[in-house]
Amino acid sequence: MELDIPKVTSKLADKLEGWLENFISVLPNIALGIVIVIATVLIGRLIKKLSNKYMQRWGTDETISSFLSKLFYLIVIIMGLMLALSVMELSKTVTSILAGLGILGLALGFAFQDTAANFMSGIYITFNQPFAVGDIVETNEGHMGKVREISLRVTQVETFDGPVV
Repeated sequence: MELDIPKVTSKLADKLEGWLENFISVLPNIALGIVIVIATVLIGRLIKKLSNKYMQRWGTDETISSFLSKLFYLIVIIMGLMLALSVMELSKTVTSILAGLGILGLALGFAFQDTAANFMSGIYITFNQPFAVGDIVETNEGHMGKVREISLRVTQVETFDGPVV
């Protein structure tokens, strides 16, 4: 079996030339996709800043306004990325990414079940405000003390003998 070097190099050159032509033909779409991503990040930052500012001005709790602002930012970024991928004619990639995110979300949901439960409890406490910073509360574990900080992830209670739980 003899290897015909000129024929192999000719085929390789033809293939590379075809790839280069395809790349050049989609280059405007790639450039537009990059512009869309940059614009989306800038718009997302602006929306995050303005929404946080106006929600706090309307008297919304700082934790709630921060959470919602970050959520708005994330939604804008995801929409921009999906738009950029569709402009670059990668709609099958968008579908694959969405499917992958669904599977990843399911796996992370099982892996971080306790953390997610604490996060959901933090959202509940923040929105319903059953107690506030400075209130005296007793936990299920029998700790009694003053609420020091309430965030979406943890609520810190300073016990009367000093430690923070």
